[in-house]
Amino acid sequence: MEIMRICCGLMSVSLLLVLTIPASASLWHRYSDAELTRLYGLRDKKHALVARVLPPPPIAYPAALAPQTDPLLQKSVKDLTDYEIDAIVRRTEEKLHAFWAREFSKRGGMYVPVEVIPTRGPSDPRIGIDTGTRYVDGKVYIDRKEVREASATWAPADGSLIEAWLAHEMAHYVTHVTGVVESAYRRAIPDPGHLVLATATKRLPGKPRYPIKVFVEQQAQYLAGVSLRGAGLLRESDPENIYYLSVASGDDYDRLTTDWIKHPFSAGFFRNDSAHGLGKDFAKAIYDGMLPTGNIDKGLRLLGTAPHFKRDQ
Repeated sequence: MEIMRICCGLMSVSLLLVLTIPASASLWHRYSDAELTRLYGLRDKKHALVARVLPPPPIAYPAALAPQTDPLLQKSVKDLTDYEIDAIVRRTEEKLHAFWAREFSKRGGMYVPVEVIPTRGPSDPRIGIDTGTRYVDGKVYIDRKEVREASATWAPADGSLIEAWLAHEMAHYVTHVTGVVESAYRRAIPDPGHLVLATATKRLPGKPRYPIKVFVEQQAQYLAGVSLRGAGLLRESDPENIYYLSVASGDDYDRLTTDWIKHPFSAGFFRNDSAHGLGKDFAKAIYDGMLPTGNIDKGLRLLGTAPHFKRDQ
């Protein structure tokens, strides 16, 4: 009789767990180091160096998300045509513009949509060889060629990559029009350990580990995560996929895969020339934004400066 009561109790606990675990958590996958090494295309690299790049797993996403039913967004980025990439960009752009318009309005401001330009080649004729997905001179450029090549750095990359990249670049626009980036640079101090007192090597007070631009990028990542969730763009397994693909944008991953120098993890590089910081930190920034606790006001103040929402721009 006692055994029956124990069994019934265990069954009740199991049923309770099934009912309370979010549906999306059932698809959360904890990758092994061997799987990550393969998916990041790092099998030909030294194991000791690869181990320094591989990120810890994120927590299982704590909210239920609808399954992805759009075949276009389920395709590998390497198989997307220019037309399909542009279609994803336009649909994503519309939802993100609507999200930011609502958020600006709540704060007494008016959001003027940034121009988004899908391209393949230099993002701005005045910049010459400059290419890639980025925010330049008040415009956002999505590089189709770079999108398709992303599966080489994260094999499962699908349409959610385009959404995440676009959200990141639009977040840069938001941090500029609200003045938080310019204010942060005015507060930045020269790095006392660097002889060239260039803007690129300036530090935020209290954040001497990296140049200020690293924290500007991580702020955009956090806000990208918040906007993806707020715009209703996240689907089942997207948060984890976006987390892992973001790791490949880290400076440690970049230096390991391109072999720029003999010792790809030199402290001097990360202190003076880093752009995104470590991949695991860059990935954590967007994942934290995607979590239900992600917050616009917190994100805009990550550099220690307050935003200004203008009634017209």
